[in-house]
Amino acid sequence: MVWWKRRTDGEVIARVLAGRRDEFGALVKRYLPMAHAVAYAQLGNHADAED
Repeated sequence: MVWWKRRTDGEVIARVLAGRRDEFGALVKRYLPMAHAVAYAQLGNHADAED
């Protein structure tokens, strides 16, 4: 299992706020598929949802 799946959102956010900006990508990896699905459901177009 990759490290970002073992940490809670709170742990990742705390690390980002402590200066570990590279860890922000963990939240993106975790929530991008869900955000894309919601955007696609609303827009009906993959290209628009990706934007």
